[in-house]
Amino acid sequence: MDNLPTPPSPDHRWTVQGPNILSSDNLGRIQQALSEDWIVGAHFYYCAGRGGEPIAFDNFDAMKSLITASRPGDLFILWSIAELRRKGLLLADCRRQQLETSNDSLLSTADLARIRTYLVESNLNEILCIVSGENSQLKVFWSDLDSSDWEPFLDACRHAAVLGGALCVLPFTKLDSPEFYLVNAKRPNENGETPLGGAY
Repeated sequence: MDNLPTPPSPDHRWTVQGPNILSSDNLGRIQQALSEDWIVGAHFYYCAGRGGEPIAFDNFDAMKSLITASRPGDLFILWSIAELRRKGLLLADCRRQQLETSNDSLLSTADLARIRTYLVESNLNEILCIVSGENSQLKVFWSDLDSSDWEPFLDACRHAAVLGGALCVLPFTKLDSPEFYLVNAKRPNENGETPLGGAY
C-alpha cells in the first residue's frame, strides 16, 4: 500500500541512544502484549529499495525470530490488539465461538458497512486486517476499497467462518501515530547501534 507509516528521513548516522527493538524494555512490551492477544505492525527494510510489509504474530518466539533475522537498521512499528480493543479503536473484532450455518463470512453485514464507511471518508484511509482461520495461521492484509488485497481479505473472512476463527480490522490511517504505537524501534547492529534516520 502507498500509505504505510511514514518512516524517518535519510540520516545514516548510527547511535546507541536510538530506539532499539531488542532492548529489554521493548521485548518486555512485546511479550506482555502477546500474552493478551495478537501484535500487528509493519516491517521496513533499511536501505533495501523496497517498501514495508505488514506483519502479525501471536507467539513471542516467532516475533523475536523475525526481528533477530532482520537486517541492522530495519524498522518495526507495532500495535497491540488488546490495547486497541480496550480503547475501542477496532473497526471489527470477531470470534467464532460456536458453529453457525447461517453465516458464510466471519465479517457481519454491519461490520462490513462500518469498514466501508471508514474507507470512503477519505481516499487516504486504509485498513489493516488480521485473520485467523481453520488452521489458526495468521493472515495480514493492508487494503482500501481499490486495493488488490480487498477481495483476498473478504475471501479470508469467509474461510475464517469456522469454529475458533477470528479477525480484527484496524482503522490503519487513524492509528498511524506514536500515541497508538506499542513499539516504534529498529534492529540494532552488532554494537547495539541504530540509525538516526534511514532510507526505507
